[in-house]
Amino acid sequence: MWEVFTEGRVPFEQNQNHEVVVMVTKGHRLYRPKLAPPAIYDIMQLSWREVSPLTLSCRRSGPDLRSLLQRPDERPPFSQLSHMISDALEADAPN
Repeated sequence: MWEVFTEGRVPFEQNQNHEVVVMVTKGHRLYRPKLAPPAIYDIMQLSWREVSPLTLSCRRSGPDLRSLLQRPDERPPFSQLSHMISDALEADAPN
């Protein structure tokens, strides 16, 4: 997703692979691309967590997401997708 909003830039392009491993392990994450709205960057950051609630939600909702992608004429607007993601995250959040 980051690559899309940077128009094809390579993540951590100035670093060697072993440096990236150390940086990510220490919590360093990629910057918000200028073209990415804050809400999209929030989703990126969630997906970059070691244990991501998005991963858990996507496993559960994967078939639903796949059907949305296969029928583009029936896709909901972004605002509705945002609510769907928020609801899935809340459902997976620890009590």
